Amino acid sequence: SERDDFRQFHLNTWLEYSASPFVDMATYDEGEDPVDLTALEGLPCWVAVDMGLTTDLTAVVAAWRDGEDESDGFTVAAWFFCPADNIIGRSERDKVPYTRWRDEGHIIPTPGNVTDYRAVEAHIRELCSRFEVREIVADPAYAQAVIGPLTEDGFPTATMRQGWMTMGPAIKEIERAIIGRRFRHGGNPVLRWCFENVSVETDKAGNKSFHKSK
Repeated sequence: SERDDFRQFHLNTWLEYSASPFVDMATYDEGEDPVDLTALEGLPCWVAVDMGLTTDLTAVVAAWRDGEDESDGFTVAAWFFCPADNIIGRSERDKVPYTRWRDEGHIIPTPGNVTDYRAVEAHIRELCSRFEVREIVADPAYAQAVIGPLTEDGFPTATMRQGWMTMGPAIKEIERAIIGRRFRHGGNPVLRWCFENVSVETDKAGNKSFHKSK
């Protein structure tokens, strides 16, 4: 991200989608080998939930360590949810192929013009029945409708706010994994688009935070 800041502000080289990219996307793409979910059954798994507003994308991402040590890297699988009624409108507005991603199974449409949180909850329950889920983590800002019932039923839920102190160490770890070619994502195009669009802010202590920004 520091290199790309230099390219933009000192060399006047405009970048792809983000004004302050997180990582080099060519490096990110080296982790696009297919992910075999069947081979991951029975292994410790962590699930993160990012609940969008009523019409935004909602993401559910499962992560596995590739070894017993954190330095061994990670494998992730991502699922995205979007209201069925506004997929075409989103494609025209954002200039990205939501309809193709839907047809390819990368986006799960829910009936109506708002995201059906029950579909998201059902998907998480399915992941828990298939994988050895150790923790289901979400920002409490919008996730209560999904996390609440899971907590009541005894699922291992936890909250993680998106602030400097909580996100900083996680962002450094994922940056280290991507740059070290230790982050396998299976080439999910929606996940790639999200990484490509994220903007990074760094505080005086070197902590990084993600923003949509411009």
